[in-house]
Amino acid sequence: MPTLLSIAIVVATRLAQMSASDPPVRAHLEISGCATFDTVSGKVGERSRRIVFVAAEPDIPTLRGAIDRAAAGAPAKEVLIAALTVVQPTGRRSYRSVSAPTCEVAADALAFLITMTLDPSAVAAGSAQESSAATPVAPRADVPPPETAAPPPPAPPVAFAAVDAPQGTTSTISGAVGVLAAGIIGPAPGVMPDAGVYGILALDRSSPLSPALRLSISHAWRGAIGGPADTASFSLDTFGLDLCVVRLRVSFLAARTCGWVRIGRLAASGSQTYDPQRHERFDASIGGAALVTATLPARLELGAFLHGGWALTRHEFVFAFDPEVVYRTPTSSLTAGLVFGRRFP
Repeated sequence: MPTLLSIAIVVATRLAQMSASDPPVRAHLEISGCATFDTVSGKVGERSRRIVFVAAEPDIPTLRGAIDRAAAGAPAKEVLIAALTVVQPTGRRSYRSVSAPTCEVAADALAFLITMTLDPSAVAAGSAQESSAATPVAPRADVPPPETAAPPPPAPPVAFAAVDAPQGTTSTISGAVGVLAAGIIGPAPGVMPDAGVYGILALDRSSPLSPALRLSISHAWRGAIGGPADTASFSLDTFGLDLCVVRLRVSFLAARTCGWVRIGRLAASGSQTYDPQRHERFDASIGGAALVTATLPARLELGAFLHGGWALTRHEFVFAFDPEVVYRTPTSSLTAGLVFGRRFP
């Protein structure tokens, strides 16, 4: 009895030391396909008590697991493919895939991949326990052991292939849609407030060469310019296109350098004059841009942009019966603003 008590005390002390020395591993997990988040996370919990799944944060890895049907022509036993994409806080990505005959087996193999990625020691400990549990019992002394018969090998676990994608060539397609608010200097006197919507489609790579295409539609306005009489107002409806090639990423911040072109319709209206008129002109500009975005939880993003360029069209505005030029558009223009949107996938 004292011996059993001593063993229990030693085991409890060892478990306490392991618990204190092994802090929890936090990560964000997303599951799609035939398995659910609860199913996969439960299977992970059976393998490791250290892994904790939380909401997305900039300083923790994001794991995306998906179970889909295998491609046409695959062997009959490979009905499903379970894929795991790991995105580190630095932006580095890795990809692993698993083939399985059923959704249950695929979910179990996906849980194994997640555990192996986040807590490799738990996988090693589980393998050691299985090996110790399979230790054969010594034969009785009165029964001679067989001379040629060998014990059958233990049944192997579900086989799968897990391969890290080459880091220099990994790429994913991402995008975002949202609203923008800006100020434009150039097409009209002073600053024109501007509001609109935007969408961006990007090829995110581990390399700085990560191209992206950004489209925007906006409306800017400027009113009541002039004195008590002969006042004018301006409006600008534009379609913008940004083509970005280089992306620099630091933690949750990403910066892109782009070339841009903006085309639209510039309208000017006179009021409080003898001959009120409204005129519309085609307007176009071209130049360079810088975009900076911050990744927020819940797939949201907040960013800022700066456009500087040259006017491809120039206009002069005068009031009827008054030869004095009210405004002449300059050769350069400047736009600065903020964006707020939601990323996908």
